[in-house]
Amino acid sequence: MNFCRLCQQDRPLRDSHIIPRFVSKWLLETSPTRGLRDLTTPNRRRQDAPTMSFLCSDCEQVFSPWEGKFAELLFLPLHRNESDSFTYGTWGLKFASSVMWRVLVESLERGRGRLTPEQARLAGVAAQTWRAFLLGKVRHPGQFEVHAIPLDVVPPNVGPDVSPFLSRYLLRSADAEVIAGDKEVLVYAKLCRILLVGHVVVEAQARWRASRLSVAQGVLSANRDYYLPIGLQQYMNQRAKRGAEALASQSARQKAKLRARLKADLPRLAGSEIFRALRADVARSGPHAFAVTGDLSEAATKK
Repeated sequence: MNFCRLCQQDRPLRDSHIIPRFVSKWLLETSPTRGLRDLTTPNRRRQDAPTMSFLCSDCEQVFSPWEGKFAELLFLPLHRNESDSFTYGTWGLKFASSVMWRVLVESLERGRGRLTPEQARLAGVAAQTWRAFLLGKVRHPGQFEVHAIPLDVVPPNVGPDVSPFLSRYLLRSADAEVIAGDKEVLVYAKLCRILLVGHVVVEAQARWRASRLSVAQGVLSANRDYYLPIGLQQYMNQRAKRGAEALASQSARQKAKLRARLKADLPRLAGSEIFRALRADVARSGPHAFAVTGDLSEAATKK
């Protein structure tokens, strides 16, 4: 496909990130091992997230100011623990909608998947609506709301069946997918500690009110009670399990290299978000937090 997905013109395409570049850049800069891994090739150490030919240069520049504002005024301060409340302007919903649109369009191009014909039709309408909003042709996305929820480690008193890897997934993973159930379809994009959710087909939409992004301005705060349906919680728990399984499947050689890198710079590990997440997983799951991946020695975490 050789046309730009946003302007729909036949133009040379850039290597575009579906999950914005600043997310993988932050993960790389703050990684104790100075590398990235993904679920499909866990033995391969990366320096960037995957890209695809998706947008032309002009349309990349349409997104650039929104991404810059979101990274500077919300993503980075949150991940540096500088505050627990952030005010956003018109760039907030524009940026989040651009991510939802990218994830949805890329998914639809791969095929209908688990979507029913009616769900696929509504997904197409959602993609068209978000595109129109990004191009300034409509004032807001209407029923295809976009939501943002700040994330943190799992508290020790959470119920059973929680993945021993969940806090590490919540704090240190970037993930995106279209989630389809019998009655709901959500566009899911986890930018480390920020969860973005786009509504395609949703029951009880009013229950999501606290996380809905406003057109003009609003506040993203960790001090709110956010609605997260049980099905979405289970999905995130399964993704955490899948992440742990991928790391556990690494070769003995890769695991040895990982341990060596960690031991070579223990102060960097001790001051990292991955260490905070690991401590939370250990507090919640004990030795299972190590057993699920085999990627860190218990001795290293006690330094």
